[in-house]
Amino acid sequence: MIIKKEHIILASVFIMAIVTTILCAIYIPVSNSLVRGVIVIDAGHGGMDGGVSYGNMIEANINLENSRELKSILEDRGYKVVMTRDSTNSLAGKKSEDMKKRKDIILKCKPDLVVSLHVNKYSDSRRRGVQVFYDDTKKNQDVGERFQHLINSNVNKKYAGRDDLTSLSGDFYICKCTPYPAVIIECGFISNEGDRKLLNDSSYRTHLLTTIADGIDSMTLSKVSA
Repeated sequence: MIIKKEHIILASVFIMAIVTTILCAIYIPVSNSLVRGVIVIDAGHGGMDGGVSYGNMIEANINLENSRELKSILEDRGYKVVMTRDSTNSLAGKKSEDMKKRKDIILKCKPDLVVSLHVNKYSDSRRRGVQVFYDDTKKNQDVGERFQHLINSNVNKKYAGRDDLTSLSGDFYICKCTPYPAVIIECGFISNEGDRKLLNDSSYRTHLLTTIADGIDSMTLSKVSA
């Protein structure tokens, strides 16, 4: 039997198509399975709403910088990360519209967890440390308390000389506007000299954000195990 050149070419194309189909069937599900969870990072404030400030330190800018670094850490660990704000601008001209757009982003991506990063300020400049807040319905109380315990042990004790800060509840829109678990993490007090120095210290910020990522690992692992 004489095998023509065109028959060989057609057979080769057919075999390559089969191999490609098999590889896609094998590798695409594996790739998806590597996504550990979906996390929304909310960089508080932005645009005309700068948040709290001290001198040239503006909360909105600090929040954005921290959010971008946390996003990078989480993506390296296999998470899909969505940021509500990834520029210095707000999401809308009015605060209420801005918050509504953040809510819409959260609802659209159906995350395993929402972490809103902020910076605190208090009339008593001695107050310092990283503190966690959750909604006043207390549906996120357990998440808030677990984050606070981890941060107290790994961050506040080392840098603020205290491990007794407690997570607090309040009427926080971002924590109660969707059914998904959400907390606010205030990354330090801009009103405290020691915390201001830490907020300008890249090694400290990386340590704090890595600890927050460890907390997210713990939350998502608990969810899978449950």
